[in-house]
Amino acid sequence: MKYNNEIVQKIKENGFGIIRKRQVILSPEEVSEFYKEHYGKPWFPQFVIKMSNKPMLALCISKCNAVDDFKTLIGPPKVSDARKLYPLSLRAIYGLKGDKSTNAIHGSKTLAKAEEELHFFFARMITKPIRAESLNLNFLKEQVNSVILEGLSEVCRIKPEDPVIWFANWLLENNPKKPKMPPEISHCPYTLDELLPN
Repeated sequence: MKYNNEIVQKIKENGFGIIRKRQVILSPEEVSEFYKEHYGKPWFPQFVIKMSNKPMLALCISKCNAVDDFKTLIGPPKVSDARKLYPLSLRAIYGLKGDKSTNAIHGSKTLAKAEEELHFFFARMITKPIRAESLNLNFLKEQVNSVILEGLSEVCRIKPEDPVIWFANWLLENNPKKPKMPPEISHCPYTLDELLPN
């Protein structure tokens, strides 16, 4: 936690956005769960002890090609390799000499692993990407454009006094995605004023 602010600043300077951050203290069980792919290795029990019960900062970062770019920014897991091969990497600058557990920073190896790890620290976070622009354009072309074109044609044909209000009402009436309700539910014999108390 000593260099958290500096590390976060360097991450931002390298074009990453910080979406979420959370300070955590993991129990030995949580450390074992997070690093479960290393379970059974001779160094694993000592690693769990070293990583548990101390404050850490979990980050959700964003950028195009975030996983690969972040791996480059942080450098190799072994601090001596980072200092030799990537002297400006975060692990080279902030990691302590020695084994991998003192390399100061963790980064996901793959996009799938990043999604899994985000759910570990930010359980309610939605990690699916926003709909691609081409899908949005297809949706507009297939579902929206024809309705709007028809409505605007009606505006030109009828020439209402207030075309914006008329068009808004026309869209409400002609919405192809409008929920279908039985007539006995959809028709209310009372006005809103009659239903509301004075």
